[in-house]
Amino acid sequence: MEDKLIVAVEKHSSCYDGIHLAIEKSNNKLQEERGFVVAGSDLIGCWLRLAPSANSTPPSVRHAFRLPLTNFDDSAVNVEEQLAAETMALYLVRDEDGQVRDVGIVIEGSIVLNHLGDLSRACCYLLGLTYALDLKYPKTVKYIFEVFQKMLVEVDAGNLSTKIMNIHNQFCWLLEKVPRFKVIQGGFSTFQQFLDNRLYTRRGILRYEKIFGAGYISTGGLTTTEEFVDLLNLKPGQKVLDVGCGIGGGNFYMAKVHFEVADATKRSFEEGSFDVIYSRDTILHIDDKLALFKRFHSRLRPGGQLLISDYCCGEKPWTPSFQEYVQQRGYILYTVKQYGEVIEEAGFCSVRAEDRTTQFIRAIQTELERADAIKGEFIKESSEEDYRAIVNGWSDKLQRCDTGDQRWGVFYATKL
Repeated sequence: MEDKLIVAVEKHSSCYDGIHLAIEKSNNKLQEERGFVVAGSDLIGCWLRLAPSANSTPPSVRHAFRLPLTNFDDSAVNVEEQLAAETMALYLVRDEDGQVRDVGIVIEGSIVLNHLGDLSRACCYLLGLTYALDLKYPKTVKYIFEVFQKMLVEVDAGNLSTKIMNIHNQFCWLLEKVPRFKVIQGGFSTFQQFLDNRLYTRRGILRYEKIFGAGYISTGGLTTTEEFVDLLNLKPGQKVLDVGCGIGGGNFYMAKVHFEVADATKRSFEEGSFDVIYSRDTILHIDDKLALFKRFHSRLRPGGQLLISDYCCGEKPWTPSFQEYVQQRGYILYTVKQYGEVIEEAGFCSVRAEDRTTQFIRAIQTELERADAIKGEFIKESSEEDYRAIVNGWSDKLQRCDTGDQRWGVFYATKL
């Protein structure tokens, strides 16, 4: 059983993600670990850390890929002969004392580079050679090499295969360090932690479903979904991107769906991938809306449609209570007019920015009536506390709308 070279992505620090290289012996122990930190395409640093008794990748490692590594412990072995059958590989030779004597690269059975010092450097050189010489990766490891070269080291990063594009987007979500904008609230160090632990806890989502309906956590539930989807006049075979799909009710209403956890501000798609981009009460969480809408524009095919509903605000100054509410929630709110202007600035045409606050109020009143009608059942299945949280929260929405601070907008636009 041959040794393996582990390439592992690690959540390394508050600033960078890490990539580790380790030799996994045939007895499943990590004998040596070397790594480097990558920020963009810059090599930040290199270190050596021993892990003599580990039986798997280190606890902090999130994903690992194993590459072929030929490890020679006998300094007298004829390295050239042993490597003649290798298509593409790294090799490592140790002397009698166990010290590394040589690290190199084999391509098509020939040693093309040697005395590279360590495996981190050898990996980087190998990736550079495959790119510069336009070499094809061996079939058995081609996706592993593509991940390492294009995704992690960012060499030829704009030319990802479909499979690696999907992996890339999952990594962006899993490893991205997203600091809370302006102020870290409630002790949460990332925006995702804030959403998961404050706004959209499991208990909170179950409460929302009782009011909005099964599968829905946005204003009006199925009723508004039916109305908005009818506006799109969807045809069989069209592709819809739902940004911030909640728990999927609207998606199941529209079509056969594929769910993905990703960061909408970083998720990459080919230009012209979708016929419709749809989002319900989500973009209030996004700081740079213009950049997001430009991404939406590039993802749509010519003639594609954009349909968004979102929380908006009235003109400032706001009441102190609304200002406190927005700050506590971490919302970034625009007036309906400003929102429409940003969509237009992003390149969309035929932009309709509609203030639907009256519809929003009617929906809230209907939902409060529903809550009252199922009060006993609600409390039995949840609790009195959950029931009061819904009733008080919805009543507060009505009050904020009454003062003119909170508005609700619906936005429709097309791409030429």
